[in-house]
Amino acid sequence: MIRARLREERGFTLIETLVAMVSGMVVIGATFAILEVSLHEATRQADYTQASQLGRTAMTKVVDVLHSTCLTTGFTPVQAKSGPNRLIVQDGFSEEAEVKGSATVTNGARQDEFWWKEVAGKRGDLMQTTWLSTSGSAPSYVIPTTGTPASEVRLAENVKRELKGKEEEPFFRYYTYATKSTTSTSEQSATLTEVTPKEGTFTEPEAREIAAVQVSFTQLPTDGNEALGRVATFSNQVTFAFTAPSTEATIEAHPCE
Repeated sequence: MIRARLREERGFTLIETLVAMVSGMVVIGATFAILEVSLHEATRQADYTQASQLGRTAMTKVVDVLHSTCLTTGFTPVQAKSGPNRLIVQDGFSEEAEVKGSATVTNGARQDEFWWKEVAGKRGDLMQTTWLSTSGSAPSYVIPTTGTPASEVRLAENVKRELKGKEEEPFFRYYTYATKSTTSTSEQSATLTEVTPKEGTFTEPEAREIAAVQVSFTQLPTDGNEALGRVATFSNQVTFAFTAPSTEATIEAHPCE
C-alpha cells in the first residue's frame, strides 16, 4: 500500500497552478508598489528637508541684518530705490558691539542690498550686495555705492515668489505706521499699514517713513523639483523700532523710535 502511494504521479492541476501563479504575481506586485511609494516618500521628505534648511539659512541672514538697522533714534533704515524685488537698508550688522563709520574696521556701518536675480523662468537666486561706509557717524554715514562692492554673495538658489492662491507675492512688502490703530471689536488691532511704491521703487521721502518690512519667498530643493510637498515657504516681518507705539492713541511714531 505504501509502495502504491509512492508510485503515484499525481501533481497540481492546471487550475491550482494558475491560481498559485496569480497569487504570487499579486503579492509581488503589491510588494513593488509599496517599495515604490516608500522610495517616492523618502525622496520627497529629503527634498523638503533640504529646501527648509536652505531657505531658513537665507531668511536668518536677512532678518539678522534687518534687526541691525536701527543704529540710533530717528535713523532711516530703508533706502530709496527699494521695491518688491529689491530691499536696500543701511545697518550695522557686525560681531562687534560698537558701530563706527570707517571702512577700515570690521564693525563699520554698511549698506546691504537684498535682491532677486532671475535665472530660469520664475526661479532665481536671492543675492546680497554689501557696501561699506568710508566716514561719518550716526545718523549720517558716507557709503559710496559705485565701483566694486565690498562683497556680493548668493544667499540661496532656486528661489521663487510665494503663491497666495494664483497670485504671486512680492519678495518684500513694506509698512508704515498708521495714523490711528485699528482697535474695533471686529478687526485685529494693528499699528501698521501696507504701502507700495507708486513708480515701482520708493523715493527717498517715501522710504524715510517705512517702519517695517516683510520678507516672503518659496525655496525649492537643489534639483529644482517643485512638486507638492517638496518646497518650503518662508515669511518673516521685522519692525524698525526700539519700543512699540501705543495701539490706543493717535500714532505719531516714526522708524527707529
